[in-house]
Amino acid sequence: MRTLRFAIVLVVLLSVLFIPAAQAAGPYDDLALGALAWIAGQQQPDGSFPGFSPVMTADAVYAICAVGGDPNGLLQGGNSPISYLAANAATLAANPGSAAKTVLALVCAGHDPRTFAGRDWVGVVEQAAVPATGQYGYDLTSHTFAVFALAATGRPIPSAAVSWLRQAQTPEGGWSW
Repeated sequence: MRTLRFAIVLVVLLSVLFIPAAQAAGPYDDLALGALAWIAGQQQPDGSFPGFSPVMTADAVYAICAVGGDPNGLLQGGNSPISYLAANAATLAANPGSAAKTVLALVCAGHDPRTFAGRDWVGVVEQAAVPATGQYGYDLTSHTFAVFALAATGRPIPSAAVSWLRQAQTPEGGWSW
């Protein structure tokens, strides 16, 4: 149940990333700061946040950044979420979705995703594209985060990736989980 609540808070806070700062300010500041305090209270001694994989810590980094927090300075046991991501680089680089989420976390935390933990994370994402289809990863979520990561780093988004995303759209206009 705790992990579900954490995931829900992260989804809500991630949505703040896509709202201009002027709209996010105002009456919601206290709520955002309260959410940040709650997230900080969930941090583990190794710098991570609870969840089903190390990528949950990348999700927490977005939430921290979205409310103006600094994930580099959020320490538990002397470890930050960023140091945790570095310690788990091999696991995070193993699939394009995790690598893309890591790119986004690094960008919002002010780190260079081309050199973090001895890896070119943008390259990991770019190399995951399937040339015949334009798809990144194994599912819609991985593909979407890969496109976000490319955009966040100023890399071109291949037309095949956009076409794949359009083809995945359902007749109702949304996308299936």
